[in-house]
Amino acid sequence: MTETIITSSLLILIILALRYLLRGRISSQLQYALWLLVAIRLLLPFPLFENPVSVMNVIPVTQMSEQAAIPQAAGSTPPEVDLTGITHPTVHNSIAASGPAAGAAPVAKIARYIWLCGLFLTGSFFAISNIRLNRNLKKNRKKLDIPGSPLPVYLADHLSSPCLYGIIRPAVYLTPDSLTDQKRTSFVLAHELTHYRHRDYLWALIRIICLSIYWFHPLVWAAAVLSRRDSELACDEGTLRKLGHENRAEYGRMIIEMSTAPSKPSELFCCATTMTGGKKEMTERIRRIARQPKTLLITLAAVVIAAAAAVALTFGSAANKSDSKQADAQVSDEQAPDEQVPDVQVPDMQELWDARTPYVGDNAAVGKLLGLLPLPDGLQHDHFELHTG
Repeated sequence: MTETIITSSLLILIILALRYLLRGRISSQLQYALWLLVAIRLLLPFPLFENPVSVMNVIPVTQMSEQAAIPQAAGSTPPEVDLTGITHPTVHNSIAASGPAAGAAPVAKIARYIWLCGLFLTGSFFAISNIRLNRNLKKNRKKLDIPGSPLPVYLADHLSSPCLYGIIRPAVYLTPDSLTDQKRTSFVLAHELTHYRHRDYLWALIRIICLSIYWFHPLVWAAAVLSRRDSELACDEGTLRKLGHENRAEYGRMIIEMSTAPSKPSELFCCATTMTGGKKEMTERIRRIARQPKTLLITLAAVVIAAAAAVALTFGSAANKSDSKQADAQVSDEQAPDEQVPDVQVPDMQELWDARTPYVGDNAAVGKLLGLLPLPDGLQHDHFELHTG
């Protein structure tokens, strides 16, 4: 999960930078589509490929040693022994167990419990919010006969703004204010049906799942807020494409009149699209409705290149360093074919282990050990002396 947090954080920062640098230069729908990369990376539990340009290549990864991670069983084959001094497995394991790996285990366990508690709380809040909203809608709604609508349309008196709600059976819910004028009703209905064509009710669910998993991550919360804001901008753009740009002024007036309530943080946890928004959000929406920015071909190419670079940096894992070392060694062997590697007689580690002795003054035992050790070429011996004083 650490790798996902690191790579998704970088990806969110890249999308935020693109969103800032290209504001007013790309279409709202393209701006909204960039958040799809973030959602995929957050929900992907593993990297897609090894990549030498992945950001994980510059992140130091600490790995536990094999003997610290897997304690030796009694009576098993001993580890590789340094010829200058045989290490007893009990002493070795006690030293390894007292290292950083032993202290990190309880911290990781506590962090896991904290994360699970946060996941449970945020998931519960999401479930309760949607169950309560669904219950209120079904209790206080009245079916409306809207010819030509692909979705059922209801009147809900208690809502602060019209919305699209429902995962399995989505429906449009209108307020009494949206029914005061036939043209306003057609604009509101076109807006909510555009949300339906964009499948924003499903993206709202994906946004909630990401928030529940990464409840501790401030960048994920920022991405959720801004992606929800961009969904409204994309919806306005798609609705005007349907209604015709000659209706921009009346459509913008309808957005201002219907968006009387400020947005609430709890709306992030509901699978409903609403017209609520603060002053800053409304100003941006009206400016976009008035200008309707188009994406130039060169700007689109720059966005595609930037998105591809972001994917390369954040969707891949670090390149396998052991493979690169083997390749370097192979190149070295090819560059020096005439160099002869001397044959080295490797002693039997099991025999050395069995011949160990705790008494440095035991001539027979020490002599047996010396007999098992290889001697350099040209060196011979016929006796040895022990100095134990």
